[in-house]
Amino acid sequence: MKITLIIMMLLAIITGCTTSSTSKDIVMKKNNLICNNQNLAGGWSKTQMTPESNQALDFAIASMNTKQKLAYVTSVYSQTVNGVNYAIEFEMEDSKIYHAIVYRALSGDMTLTQPAQHGNICS
Repeated sequence: MKITLIIMMLLAIITGCTTSSTSKDIVMKKNNLICNNQNLAGGWSKTQMTPESNQALDFAIASMNTKQKLAYVTSVYSQTVNGVNYAIEFEMEDSKIYHAIVYRALSGDMTLTQPAQHGNICS
């Protein structure tokens, strides 16, 4: 009887943890500031490729350490801060979609804020 009760309590705890992390993932997707279509001052906005965003893309791809070549750019978002953040979604020649975030300082130096990851920015 005691063993059954302990097993049921452990299952309840495990189920509760799983459910809360799933709920958290859903909330994070809804609150993705990059994909939020509200044009907020200082927020993200969808843009076109520019020479600067192209350099940011090259920087992100170079960090991937892959022999795959870029097929095309799916979308580009930018955010003006003390420099510019670029969120870039792209497809490689193997048909896999990636996204990365690169910060470009006013000096032109770049930092990879989020390394390239599989999947869409706004999924």
